[in-house]
Amino acid sequence: MLVYIVKLVEGLSLSKVKRDFETLMEIIYISPLYFYNKDKRKKLRGEKLFVICKDNKISELESKFPEYKNLIEKFNWDKFKPFKNETYNLHVTNIPLGLNEKLINDEIKYLLLPILGAECYNIILPNKEQIKYFDIVFNDNVNEYARCLCRLILNNYQMANANKYRILNCNWFKTKQ
Repeated sequence: MLVYIVKLVEGLSLSKVKRDFETLMEIIYISPLYFYNKDKRKKLRGEKLFVICKDNKISELESKFPEYKNLIEKFNWDKFKPFKNETYNLHVTNIPLGLNEKLINDEIKYLLLPILGAECYNIILPNKEQIKYFDIVFNDNVNEYARCLCRLILNNYQMANANKYRILNCNWFKTKQ
């Protein structure tokens, strides 16, 4: 699986990008990229999409659809690796209030299914009435790339409860010091 970033310009929308990409390759996942705005103290939708696909046919795509020329780049994984005090397991926050354990488990399993089966990780929820975070601990046989794909998806996912949406925050799990 490969990850590409597509810069949105006038005339390009998520649905158009999805439709155009699907003419040549199988899309696993497509989503807007969100970024944290310090002034507004929240995540905002950026002007880029990320696309996870099975095939490397970008040059064919750019030939067929010239409007994509210079708008597609490979995702840069260099800044995505954990620091020394972090592991490749995930800590997820900004959960919408009122979601129960079953809803969270079901949604995460559905979301990650194109990357990993549910038997490849455990979702660990706190024993609290209001769930504000959860952790995902991967089995030892899950490679780092699959873990990075899961983090990318979760960190840009809008989870909803009662028509209230929140963009999840997903970070590498910190080790105890």
